[in-house]
Amino acid sequence: MPDAKQANSVIYVAFGCSLLSVAGALFIIANWVCNRAARRLFFLRLIVFLALANLLSALGYIMSFIEQRALGSDAGIPAPDDGPAQVWCLVQALLLLLFENASMLWTIAIALALHQQVVARRAAPEKLEPYYHLVGWGVPSLLFLALLFTKHIGPADEPRAAWCWIASNALDPPSTPNVTRPIPYIVSGGG
Repeated sequence: MPDAKQANSVIYVAFGCSLLSVAGALFIIANWVCNRAARRLFFLRLIVFLALANLLSALGYIMSFIEQRALGSDAGIPAPDDGPAQVWCLVQALLLLLFENASMLWTIAIALALHQQVVARRAAPEKLEPYYHLVGWGVPSLLFLALLFTKHIGPADEPRAAWCWIASNALDPPSTPNVTRPIPYIVSGGG
């Protein structure tokens, strides 16, 4: 388990990387919004959805910095059943769990769409866009809801929690990235 100095270093590095991620995602989204021709391009839409997922995931890490530094909470995130602290913890867990997994699934969607167009020579990969949305936003939402309803959302580490995610006191649930990791294997036909 890291000591306080190492935990602080992790929070500062995560904050710096998150600020860069927010800047990059906002740049992509702003260019897409400002360019009418770009909004019609299927692959650019997929990249914008990936940027949106990365933007919201980065906000979850920025919340750690705000909690630990700007609000002066050196004792970590308050108990997740303390009114506003519970809302804070749930919002942060939502941002981290849902949008990190959405980011991974949108990356897979982009790879699959490129495969459909380049390798399989399918003329209209955009016909699969509704399914990409269903998987890209739906699967992470279901995973988050399953963890929420089974009460596995909370501080990720004890006693000094840097962020809320899958609670450290949960009965060893499968971590969300491990649940979604087989998807590329399944999509590729098993190797």
